[in-house]
Parts: sequence; structure tokens; C-alpha cells
Amino acid sequence: MMKKQSGKNNQFLTRAKLVNDTRKSFSRDKLPEPTEDMFDCLLGFKPGTRDFINLSKL
Repeated sequence: MMKKQSGKNNQFLTRAKLVNDTRKSFSRDKLPEPTEDMFDCLLGFKPGTRDFINLSKL
């Protein structure tokens, strides 16, 4: 993915700037506030596997 260019001195934007700009979106404002127990259903999940977690039953 190519980074967008900023208008100032034709420099590329940093990764942090790109990430923070995408976080200021309308859809992100609709997300609920994070809680401490929101990822408890993932305690047995092993990264790198293709296990499916059905979040609709929670």
C-alpha cells in the first residue's frame, strides 16, 4: 500500500499519522466503549489457526 503524500514539502505521511487519521471516522464513533471482559470469549483462541468463534451465541 502506498502512503499518501502530504502537501508539505512533498513528504510521505508516517504510519502513525495514517492510522490515527483513519481512527477519526464516523463508523468508529459508533463503536461501544471497550470493557475489560469484552475479549473473554477469545481466551482459548490460538493465533495462527483457522478456528471459528461464533460470537452470535454470546
